[in-house]
Amino acid sequence: MNQDEAKILYSNLLHIPRALCNERALFVLLVTGLSMAVLAFLGYSLAGSVSPAIATLLIFPVLLLALHAGASIAGVLLMDQARGQTPRPLLKAVSDGIPACLRTLGIMLLAIVLMVLFYLFIYLLLFACKLPATGPVLYAVLFPVMVIAAGLLYFGLMAGLSMASPAIWNGATVSEALQILWRIVTNRTVELLVNLLLLTALIVLAELILFSVFFVGGQIIQGASASVLGTKSLFAFSQDPIGFFAALSQSDYVYATIFGSVIGLMLFLAAIAAMALMGINLIYLQITKNLPQAKALERARIATPQGNTDKDKKEPTFQPVPQATASMSNNPDSGAPDILASFLAETAPAATATGSTPRICPHCRALLQSGDRFCGECGGHIQG
Repeated sequence: MNQDEAKILYSNLLHIPRALCNERALFVLLVTGLSMAVLAFLGYSLAGSVSPAIATLLIFPVLLLALHAGASIAGVLLMDQARGQTPRPLLKAVSDGIPACLRTLGIMLLAIVLMVLFYLFIYLLLFACKLPATGPVLYAVLFPVMVIAAGLLYFGLMAGLSMASPAIWNGATVSEALQILWRIVTNRTVELLVNLLLLTALIVLAELILFSVFFVGGQIIQGASASVLGTKSLFAFSQDPIGFFAALSQSDYVYATIFGSVIGLMLFLAAIAAMALMGINLIYLQITKNLPQAKALERARIATPQGNTDKDKKEPTFQPVPQATASMSNNPDSGAPDILASFLAETAPAATATGSTPRICPHCRALLQSGDRFCGECGGHIQG
């Protein structure tokens, strides 16, 4: 898939279900969910030695970090897909996703610091409004200003932080990401918020569809299992909890049902998370397609191929290419491979062998034949 096809294919948010075709991203998200479940079980199983509050305080940051790391690795893979590229190998995604996770956490920390400074400034203004005579007048003037500033800061930070991870996944450093986020917040906040609302609506619709699939399928399979294996349906818990726990103590199939239901829940959450990550990647590419900072980052990406981090590697030297070769290789309609184009370029110009100067189109630099009044490549008029 070339980049033009990718731009057409991934031009809107209706293509977020294509994230379900990214097996590597789904695998990463599934492993992340299972790892979080194991960490939560281990953490609270050790809560007997400490109080539940301390256990929660210790295990909750670990779970958040594991979730963010897994989402970052999957986001890198989905960014490759959103750009129309083949997703990088899984180990490469892990080595790129973990540093991206740390950079995103750094941006979030800066946002928290900014919010704290804003609150301190607001409190200083409010204390100034406690002056005996001028306080109420000052508060009447500052109140609408503070309200608007607080609202703009909240939505600006929400919009900026939503695009922080995609910017990092796209290869930006922290400073480059901050520049891109500043341009987004100052110029395209409304457009971004509208896209985020649309993405939220699509994710809710996808959740309803997937939940319907799981619910209907679960009803069918549980009914068949009850008649064959004698297991009690999990959906009967709300109707008869005592009978459900009695069946739980009598049949190992109920434990197997619970385990299978957990796996199904993980698959459901992984699918929803993959579509959400694909959505914010598509929004980022759409929002930043005309930003100068994003274009500079794109040019740097094209100049440095993915995975080429060897700075000491010698740059290859290229021999000058005849103009005919360049015009034929850049023409997508010619259908001739580069080798054939080079061969034709070396053998076609008979005037070069005789020592005369070949004619070149001033518009597209294609090779002209003697007597041509119009270029055969671009159709431009040839004077003289």
